[in-house]
Amino acid sequence: MQKYVEAMVGGGLLPEDIQTTRFSEHIVHFDENIAYGLGILKRSTFYGHNGSLPGFTTSMYHSPEKICTVIISFNSQLEDTIPDQLFARFVEILYGGDF
Repeated sequence: MQKYVEAMVGGGLLPEDIQTTRFSEHIVHFDENIAYGLGILKRSTFYGHNGSLPGFTTSMYHSPEKICTVIISFNSQLEDTIPDQLFARFVEILYGGDF
């Protein structure tokens, strides 16, 4: 998963023009630091994706600026806690509000 999310964010999986579009056109803005575009979620300087299937939930993000990759995976689905909440708390501990 680490190699995949780093390639998904850093390039190499898609043609360069599509990769550039993914980072420049965020279709849905949830707030000033969270936006979703063409198959990629932006959370401040981190980019990645999340998803789940019955019994499994995962979030994976990479920040080229921070040179940091965070992957959180549950082998269950917890209704009160999702990996993105843990991701946000984790990077807040690492970087404060500037992540």
